[in-house]
Amino acid sequence: MKRLYFIIFSLCFTNAILAQDELPHIPISSYDPDKPTTELNQLNYYFEDVRLIGLGESTHGTSEFTLMRHRLFRFLVEEHDYNTIFLEEDYATCLRVDNYIKGAEDNPIEVVKSFNQWPWMTQEMADLIEWMREYNSDKKNEQLSFVGIDMQYYKTTLDLIDSILIANSSALKNELTVSETTNEQFMTKSDTDGIEKFENIVKERQAAIENIDLSETVENKLKHLTRGLKFIVEEKHNLDNGAYRDVKMAENILAHFEEAPKTKGVFWAHNGHILTACSDKSVSKCRAGANLKDKMGNEYFAIAFDFDKGAFNAYYLSNNEGDQNDRDNYKLGEVAVDSAPDGFIASRIRNNYNSVVFIPKESFENRKDRKLAGRFVGAKFTNYSKEGSQPYSEKWYIRQFDAIIIIKNTSATQLLVDSSK
Repeated sequence: MKRLYFIIFSLCFTNAILAQDELPHIPISSYDPDKPTTELNQLNYYFEDVRLIGLGESTHGTSEFTLMRHRLFRFLVEEHDYNTIFLEEDYATCLRVDNYIKGAEDNPIEVVKSFNQWPWMTQEMADLIEWMREYNSDKKNEQLSFVGIDMQYYKTTLDLIDSILIANSSALKNELTVSETTNEQFMTKSDTDGIEKFENIVKERQAAIENIDLSETVENKLKHLTRGLKFIVEEKHNLDNGAYRDVKMAENILAHFEEAPKTKGVFWAHNGHILTACSDKSVSKCRAGANLKDKMGNEYFAIAFDFDKGAFNAYYLSNNEGDQNDRDNYKLGEVAVDSAPDGFIASRIRNNYNSVVFIPKESFENRKDRKLAGRFVGAKFTNYSKEGSQPYSEKWYIRQFDAIIIIKNTSATQLLVDSSK
C-alpha cells in the first residue's frame, strides 16, 4: 500500500522526475529557514505516524545543513506538533540552552559558546535557538525543549549535579565526595585506572537524590544528569564496543519519550549516528539510529544530509607531512571539496535540481542506484586528493536511511569560537 501511495504521490508533483534513468525525487527551492514552509507540505506523507526524525549531516561544519534542518524543524513544529530537539551533545550542557529558550535571561551568544562541541558553536545554531525562544515566548504550555542526549564530559556533568543538590540541601556541600578530575583527564582513563572511585561517586549522588526533598521537575532533571554520569563512567568498561555511546544516546532519547509521552522530536546528529542499518545481530553493537528503529519501528524516520560541492569546517591536517594521528598537527577551519565523483548520489542527481533535493529510499529500486555512495566526514578531515575529493568507501548508502537530503553547493558554518586555538 505504501509503495502504491508513493507512486501516486510522485505523479501529483510535476517536479518529481519520472524518467526511467533518473532518481524520483522532490526538489526544494531553498534551505533558508525564514522562507515560507508551504512547499514542505509535499513531504507530509513521509512524516505520518512518525514521532522522531533523525536529521543527520555528512560533515559537522556545513552551514546549509544547519539552515535546512532549522527550516524543517520549524515546519515540523508548526504543522506536525513537534516540540523537542535531541542534540548530539551532553544533557548537562544543553540545560543552559533549554533554560534560555524557556525565558531565562542570558546572553544568547554565550549560551551557544557554552556547548562542549565546536560544531554547535555557530551563528546558525544561535539563530535556531533564538527562534525557539521567540516561539516559546507566548506559549505557557507545550513549549519547545532543547535536550542533550550525549554523554562525554564527566566533570561538567558532575559539577552541575552537585550545584543542584547543594542548592536544595546546603548540608551536602560538606558531605559529597569531591572530585577534581577534569573532563580531559577522565577521557584518557582506562577501565583499570581507578574507575571504582568514580562509580562510587555516581552511587553517592544517586543516594543523595533519594534522601532529600525535591520538586518533580528538579528530581527528573537530576535523574537525567546522573544517568548520563553513570553512562560516562560505565563506558570505561566498554571501550572495546565502539557503539556503546550510540546505544546510550538512544536510551537517553527513549527515556525522554517515556517521561513525556507527547514528545515529538528530531534527533540532530551526524549521519553516522542516525543511520538505521546494522550488520551486527545484537543492537548493543549498533548505532543510535538502529537502536531507535529497533524500539520505535516506523515511528523513527532517518534523513541523511549530504552535498555535491563546497566548503565546510573541520579539523584538517595543516601540515601534509605531519603525522595524521597526532592531534597537534590539526587545525580547525574551512576546507573545500570538488563536485562529488561518479558513483555518488550527489553526482547521479546533479542535473535534476537547483538547490536542495529530498530523495526517499523508494527511489532506489534498481541495483546500480542502491550502490550509490555519499560523503562521510567526521570532526577530522584528511584529504590527500589533488582533485579535492576525500575518498569514501561506503556503499549501499540508501539502505542506512529512510531518505536523503542533498544540497548542491555548501559553505562553512560561521564559528563563534576562535578557530586558531
